[in-house]
Amino acid sequence: MSEAQPWDADFLQRAPAFDILRAACAHLDLLDWPTAAALSRAAAALQPSPCNQAGLPVCFVEPAAVEGVSYESSIHSSGRVACRPCDWHDFMNALVWMTFPLAKAALNGRHVAAMAEDLPGQRGRVRDTLTLFDEGGAIVLSSDQAVLEDIRCFRWKEVFWRQRARFLATTRVLVFGHAMHQKLLDPFVGVCAQALLAPAPAMLLSADTAAQVRFADVYAA
Repeated sequence: MSEAQPWDADFLQRAPAFDILRAACAHLDLLDWPTAAALSRAAAALQPSPCNQAGLPVCFVEPAAVEGVSYESSIHSSGRVACRPCDWHDFMNALVWMTFPLAKAALNGRHVAAMAEDLPGQRGRVRDTLTLFDEGGAIVLSSDQAVLEDIRCFRWKEVFWRQRARFLATTRVLVFGHAMHQKLLDPFVGVCAQALLAPAPAMLLSADTAAQVRFADVYAA
């Protein structure tokens, strides 16, 4: 997908997966691209507002403001998240920070810890795995262990077709990765996610979206 894809003020209507992002958008004027400053104000208005693992408030800045500091190190040391203007990828990342703040902070902390273990100029398996989930992850909440096991074992036809009604009754999929959200602006056959499977109480599946997101955020973190 092109980074130059034009702004769409009604993007939340494009896919049901974007419903979890509505709370993050509540304090944004979506008539045009939100600036980094506008995203920072929206994050600060949330309760609780996103923080890094040191408890510093997360804010969004243009890349020039953190030039010379690695992306993850900037977040870890100061809470500043580089955010390119007029860019769907970075805009979706900001919304995910506001939606899953605990999990995003945990990912950042683990990235920085792994950086100390990597060889100079190289990325090890831990950081590669973290990036796969950060960019393309989904959190699967289910009260049915059989559904989770079918997904774990790649029994796609069983879980999504033969047992479709069971899946719909017991399971919710929350898109986490900001690159996944970007792809869902214009979905195509072959879009797939790295799934974190989360056993969940049955009552949660009938709760509102906000409760499911909070549960998923704590679980992922």
